[in-house]
Amino acid sequence: MIAQERKISAVFRLKPFSREEVTFREGLIRWQCLHPGR
Repeated sequence: MIAQERKISAVFRLKPFSREEVTFREGLIRWQCLHPGR
């Protein structure tokens, strides 16, 4: 779970957006779109 969170944080570093604009659920959806099948 921790490793997955690190991957998500890495994605946010590549594509920065305001925290207010993106909720954690939206972050998971974006991460799943970048890494389909997980």
